[in-house]
Amino acid sequence: MAFSFQVSPDSRNPGVPPKPGPHYLTPHAAARYIERKIHLKISHATLYRMLADGRLYAIRVGYRYFIPLSSADDFLERCLRGDRQ
Repeated sequence: MAFSFQVSPDSRNPGVPPKPGPHYLTPHAAARYIERKIHLKISHATLYRMLADGRLYAIRVGYRYFIPLSSADDFLERCLRGDRQ
Protein backbone atom coordinates (compact mmCIF):
# COMPACT_ATOMS: atom_id res chain seq x y z
CA MET A 1 0.00 0.00 0.00
CA ALA A 2 1.49 3.33 -1.00
CA PHE A 3 0.76 6.43 0.99
CA SER A 4 0.60 9.65 -0.94
CA PHE A 5 0.57 12.92 0.93
CA GLN A 6 -0.28 14.92 -2.16
CA VAL A 7 -2.62 17.90 -2.10
CA SER A 8 -5.68 17.24 -4.23
CA PRO A 9 -6.75 19.85 -6.77
CA ASP A 10 -9.05 22.51 -5.43
CA SER A 11 -12.54 22.19 -6.92
CA ARG A 12 -12.99 25.96 -6.64
CA ASN A 13 -9.86 26.53 -8.74
CA PRO A 14 -9.86 23.72 -11.33
CA GLY A 15 -7.04 25.33 -13.33
CA VAL A 16 -4.58 25.06 -10.44
CA PRO A 17 -2.57 21.81 -10.60
CA PRO A 18 -2.04 19.86 -7.38
CA LYS A 19 1.16 20.59 -5.47
CA PRO A 20 3.64 17.70 -5.52
CA GLY A 21 4.30 16.14 -2.15
CA PRO A 22 6.54 13.41 -0.79
CA HIS A 23 5.41 9.85 -1.37
CA TYR A 24 5.90 7.15 1.22
CA LEU A 25 5.70 3.38 0.91
CA THR A 26 5.06 0.78 3.55
CA PRO A 27 7.69 -2.00 3.67
CA HIS A 28 5.32 -4.36 1.87
CA ALA A 29 4.67 -1.80 -0.89
CA ALA A 30 8.40 -0.98 -1.12
CA ALA A 31 9.24 -4.66 -1.62
CA ARG A 32 6.66 -4.94 -4.42
CA TYR A 33 7.90 -1.66 -5.97
CA ILE A 34 11.51 -2.89 -6.01
CA GLU A 35 10.43 -6.28 -7.35
CA ARG A 36 8.59 -4.66 -10.26
CA LYS A 37 11.64 -2.57 -11.14
CA ILE A 38 14.27 -5.34 -11.06
CA HIS A 39 12.03 -8.35 -11.82
CA LEU A 40 13.35 -10.33 -8.84
CA LYS A 41 11.59 -11.39 -5.65
CA ILE A 42 12.58 -9.71 -2.37
CA SER A 43 11.48 -11.22 0.91
CA HIS A 44 10.21 -9.11 3.76
CA ALA A 45 13.12 -10.31 5.90
CA THR A 46 15.57 -9.00 3.29
CA LEU A 47 13.80 -5.66 3.17
CA TYR A 48 13.87 -5.27 6.96
CA ARG A 49 17.56 -6.29 6.94
CA MET A 50 18.24 -3.51 4.42
CA LEU A 51 16.41 -1.08 6.72
CA ALA A 52 18.45 -2.23 9.74
CA ASP A 53 21.75 -2.01 7.80
CA GLY A 54 20.99 1.47 6.54
CA ARG A 55 21.02 0.44 2.89
CA LEU A 56 17.44 1.66 2.61
CA TYR A 57 16.32 4.85 4.37
CA ALA A 58 13.02 4.83 6.24
CA ILE A 59 11.13 6.93 8.72
CA ARG A 60 9.92 5.10 11.79
CA VAL A 61 6.67 6.23 13.36
CA GLY A 62 5.93 4.17 16.44
CA TYR A 63 6.40 0.59 15.35
CA ARG A 64 5.75 1.29 11.65
CA TYR A 65 8.21 2.13 8.88
CA PHE A 66 7.55 4.50 5.99
CA ILE A 67 10.01 4.45 3.10
CA PRO A 68 10.20 7.55 0.89
CA LEU A 69 9.77 6.70 -2.77
CA SER A 70 12.95 8.66 -3.51
CA SER A 71 14.85 6.39 -1.11
CA ALA A 72 13.64 3.28 -2.96
CA ASP A 73 14.64 4.85 -6.29
CA ASP A 74 18.10 5.77 -4.93
CA PHE A 75 18.54 2.21 -3.68
CA LEU A 76 17.62 0.83 -7.11
CA GLU A 77 20.07 3.18 -8.85
CA ARG A 78 22.88 2.06 -6.53
CA CYS A 79 22.04 -1.59 -7.19
CA LEU A 80 21.97 -1.12 -10.95
CA ARG A 81 25.34 0.67 -10.82
CA GLY A 82 26.76 -2.28 -8.88
CA ASP A 83 27.50 -0.38 -5.68
CA ARG A 84 27.75 -2.60 -2.63
CA GLN A 85 27.13 -1.14 0.80
